[in-house]
Amino acid sequence: MSTRRMMSAAMLLALAGVATAQMQTPATAPQPGQPAQPMKVDPGAAQAPGTPVGPDVKREPPPLNADPNIMNLGFLEPETTKVGKTTLKNTGAEPLTIRSVSSSCSCTIPKDLSGTILKPGETVDLEASLKAGKFPGPMQRAVRVFVDGYGVPIQVWVNADVSYGVRAMPTFVDCFQTTKGRIEIEATDGQKFSILSVNGEAPKFDGFDPAKDEPATKYALTYDYSDQIKEDPTRLPKWWLVETDHPKAPVVDLRLIHPAIIEQQAAKPAAPWTMMEDRVLIGAMKAGEAKEFIFTLHRNAAAPEDPKWAGTKPELTTESGNLKFEAIGVDEQSDGIHIKMKVTAKESIKPGLVMERADIKWKDNDGKIWMFGRVIGGPKADASR
Repeated sequence: MSTRRMMSAAMLLALAGVATAQMQTPATAPQPGQPAQPMKVDPGAAQAPGTPVGPDVKREPPPLNADPNIMNLGFLEPETTKVGKTTLKNTGAEPLTIRSVSSSCSCTIPKDLSGTILKPGETVDLEASLKAGKFPGPMQRAVRVFVDGYGVPIQVWVNADVSYGVRAMPTFVDCFQTTKGRIEIEATDGQKFSILSVNGEAPKFDGFDPAKDEPATKYALTYDYSDQIKEDPTRLPKWWLVETDHPKAPVVDLRLIHPAIIEQQAAKPAAPWTMMEDRVLIGAMKAGEAKEFIFTLHRNAAAPEDPKWAGTKPELTTESGNLKFEAIGVDEQSDGIHIKMKVTAKESIKPGLVMERADIKWKDNDGKIWMFGRVIGGPKADASR
């Protein structure tokens, strides 16, 4: 593949907000069994915060070993937090004083070991908590340990695979570099489940016959959009929604990637807010049931505040009316504007996959957000389909 094509593919994935954009995979990431990796430092470049400088500072990593060098947290549900641990050991001949510990992302909080002195051969435990984002996919973050007298810290990696009870591999449907492909759908807890539909239609399985075979823990699904891309790619589905009966994953959502269907909101430099996320999973609902969710808007600190919007809430509307949306609370914080929203499924909605897009209007600005879920019957109906 040409370099230009590879760059174009990467740009499309980033524009679409694919979950894999969560992953930060530095080229220096160590493999299990290798020592913790030092950061590569350009002597002429500015040093990272907390890095000691001066004529007596060695421009090399300290003799500090991390075991294990990767905190592998395994599967982690979106928006949940898990703690990993490693052991640091002074492998040198002199005492070491840990100056500070930092992370590559605010979602990773390492234990503060500032001022800890390790004599030769001594060890100390280093803990780091990782909070998963809202989107499935692999995550990798770095924890950096700075030591007095050394200008290069060591890095320890924190890895996790963010997933609901069922994960998809890959986490998107590629219709940019190809027109057809294969997606693996697997339960992360080893529980058998069934795939009920893909975008409301019968799934196309590879190597599985639902009429003959028993439910499994893993499936392969195929897709082929060759004809549709040739005829009119603008009619491609923007989402690939896998409906399952797994209790933790009523819907597994994948983005379909093609330049003809990428949605981009027009840039408004003076807008008081912009979208931080573009979808909410509402899980399983009964007809007539209401649920509450929170989604976050990016707050533009540079935009002037207009007193007329004080105490107001966003207006949310949809075309079909299968789901009714209502903003019931607004909490403006430093990390964004948190909108508490109530979603109600209408009484007459049919069981099965539900997909709805809400238009958001507020403070002379607008945006769109998708809602995905699975309707399992009426208010008094049994949860089974």
